[in-house]
Amino acid sequence: MSEGNDHKSSLPLPVVLAAGLAANLAVTSVLGKLTESSKEHKTTDIDKTGTKLVRDTKSKTLDPLMSALSASGEPWALYPVAGLAAARWLADDRRGDVATLGLAVFGSAGITKLLKLVVKRPRPRFRIRRSGASGSSFPSQHIAMSVATYGALALLINRQRNQERKGRRRARWLWALAALLCALIGWSRVYQGVHHPTDVLGGWVAGTIWLITCAFAGNSFPNGKR
Repeated sequence: MSEGNDHKSSLPLPVVLAAGLAANLAVTSVLGKLTESSKEHKTTDIDKTGTKLVRDTKSKTLDPLMSALSASGEPWALYPVAGLAAARWLADDRRGDVATLGLAVFGSAGITKLLKLVVKRPRPRFRIRRSGASGSSFPSQHIAMSVATYGALALLINRQRNQERKGRRRARWLWALAALLCALIGWSRVYQGVHHPTDVLGGWVAGTIWLITCAFAGNSFPNGKR
């Protein structure tokens, strides 16, 4: 393994993290305020159209699949996935990648909690009883954490492959798979009635901004020598 990452961030780590956090809270909270429901809890046209589109696909055949997809975005599923990757990378002395992945996972969890405190949006009226969702609806924590976690995995795996001079085609496929999984998780959350489509959009925005932040911050975390 090569020593460290290919290049270091030109900005100090605290500046990168502060800028990423500020941008996330500013952009996503403004989006959340724009989608807040009125006193009558009316939803936007985007939510009405999107929810109808998703709910029209409902069937007993899809219910188990949607439950499985939703579960893949649960924190209790994301933590073990990240933990397994971290254990493997620690064995290869990729401490910087472990730190970057941890920042992506736990940072996205903290950011969504802050955003939910700022944007207190009610959940959709319809919910599948077994979904167990509670708290503010915006943004979707499932999506924000999934984008940050699966995106960080794709980023770090591809970064290592680039160091080993492996093909770009594999990198594109990995990014595509991560994006597809996150899209399906978002679909499942609307399908189950626990989120509005704009909640999912907010999760994508929050997760993407934080993933970009972690990509820059990760340049300050050196890997070991192998």
